[in-house]
Amino acid sequence: MYRTGDLARWLPDGGLQVVGRIDHQVKLRGFRIELGEIEAVLIKKAQLSAAAVILREDKPGTPRLVAYYVESVGQSQSPDTLREFLAQDMPEYMIPSAWVRLDKLPVSPNGKLDRAALPRPDSTQIESIEYVAPTTATEKGLVKIFEEILNMERVGVTADLLKMGADSIQLFQITARANRGGIKITAKQLLQYRNARALATAADDGPREPAAGEQGQALPTLAQFKRNRRSG
Repeated sequence: MYRTGDLARWLPDGGLQVVGRIDHQVKLRGFRIELGEIEAVLIKKAQLSAAAVILREDKPGTPRLVAYYVESVGQSQSPDTLREFLAQDMPEYMIPSAWVRLDKLPVSPNGKLDRAALPRPDSTQIESIEYVAPTTATEKGLVKIFEEILNMERVGVTADLLKMGADSIQLFQITARANRGGIKITAKQLLQYRNARALATAADDGPREPAAGEQGQALPTLAQFKRNRRSG
């Protein structure tokens, strides 16, 4: 019979109750993700000593993938480099939005990885791209909105929305919040300009072609996002 990966039990009345999963598959924004696949690529291609990926929801309603990793002796890997390794084999929705470097992964008394003991990421642990502070009023307004919608403590003006785990629903939330605050942007512009600096320039100067390096792979449209949810 087809093995679903779900753990279930028979009830006295003959019914079947699903109580959890026996693997490490999770569902994030409509996508089914096998965490072990991400960990295997990190260890094999990035040559890490150890890696663990979990789905965390430290704030209700804002789940995100968090990667914990231990570097090999004499090795130094930046989160951007690790993201690049994953991007070669995996879609964007499987790339963690937070990265935590540890000296070692926590284990249970029987020597197995203790996922429940993996620490909650904080601003001193999360590895990210270099922080660049906002300078203009528009940049400051957008950064504040990004932080609130994405539930992040500090977002620089060059931080990529896609790498921070933004989905299509959050893009529309950002657009609505910005418009209410007097920053006139559209969802289409958010798909073009994926950081606060580029978006602020577009909002202040009006329509223009994205400069070199500002335009990257577009985020899924809302229609694509809904189709992916149905297929998942």
